[in-house]
This record gives sequence, structure tokens and C-alpha cells, in this order.
Amino acid sequence: MSRDTLTPGRPSAGAPVFFWITVGLLAMLLVGGAAGAVLLVHEAGSINRQGGWGWLLAVAIYVVATTVVCSVCAVCAAVSLFRRETHRRLSIAILIISCLIVGAFGPNIIRVLNSMRRQHEEAAGRSKGSPRPPAAPGRRSAIPLSADKRSNPRAIQQGENERILELKSKLWEAIRAKNADAFALLFDQNLSPRLAREKK
Repeated sequence: MSRDTLTPGRPSAGAPVFFWITVGLLAMLLVGGAAGAVLLVHEAGSINRQGGWGWLLAVAIYVVATTVVCSVCAVCAAVSLFRRETHRRLSIAILIISCLIVGAFGPNIIRVLNSMRRQHEEAAGRSKGSPRPPAAPGRRSAIPLSADKRSNPRAIQQGENERILELKSKLWEAIRAKNADAFALLFDQNLSPRLAREKK
């Protein structure tokens, strides 16, 4: 008989299943981040030509993925500590760091998602409730103007660059102020239609 069987009050350590699950999730997050960074560096020229929105989109996706993975890692680390698995110090460190990351980014992500959902519902309600106004006769004059704009691509490019710079400054102001409502409003008004056009 072993020493552990002779001491009934001493709990036996379980196999570190949840600890290795946590390590695997963190390794997947790091490998995915490295692969995404390599892909972004490879496509840097095309991203910059399209206005640089791909950088902001990639950062937002990675922040959301990190928050989700850290929340799962916190649960797995807590279960590992509860089961008295080995590597307890590493599990405690992972649990503390994961909770800090989730506490820092989780509420902001939830606020952004709620703001986008409310704005989408309000826009859908307005589109259903208000009929389209009849076409005014003065709108015929807009046709030659649009034709003139198509004939001058340099003016179109200059106006688009000015709008991109203005929207970038507004986005950075919203990020610095940690204003989730303003960020969601800018994303819904500008980035969502642009991404929909690019998909088409």
C-alpha cells in the first residue's frame, strides 16, 4: 500500500486536464495573433490604399478574441484549482491575468454590442414606419452634377481622403474618451456600409 492510501485526510491531486486546456487555448491565441500579424503585414499595401480600416478591424477582432479566450481560460484555471491539479501556481497566475483582461475589455465590448444592436433596431423601425418621400422635381439637377463628379476622379479621390481623415480623427477621439456609444455610431454610419459594398 502506498503512503497516500494510508492517509485518508490528504486529498490526491488530479490529472492536470484543465490546466493543459488553458495552456492550449493561450497557445492558440498566440499562434492566431502571429498568423494574423503576418497576414496584415503581407496585405499592408492594399489595406493602406483602402483607407486603413483593415488595421482597426483587425485590432477590434483580436481584442474580442482575446477577451473570449481569457474568459474561458479563467473558468478552466478555476476548475483546475478546484480539482487540485498540479501546476497550481501557474493556474493562479493565469486566473488572475485572465480576470484582469476580461474586466478591462469585457464591459466595453458589451456596451459597443448593445449600442450597435439598439441603433440597428432603431434604424429598422424608422425604415418600416416612415414611407419614402416622393421624388422632388428639383432632384433632376443632381444627375449632371454626378456625371461631372464621375468625369473628375481626382476631385472624388480628394473628397474621399478628406472624409477618411475626418472619420479617423473622430474614431481616435472616441477611443481615447472610451465612449462606446460614439464608437458604435461611427462604425454603424460609416464602416458597416463600406464593408457591405466591399463584400458585394
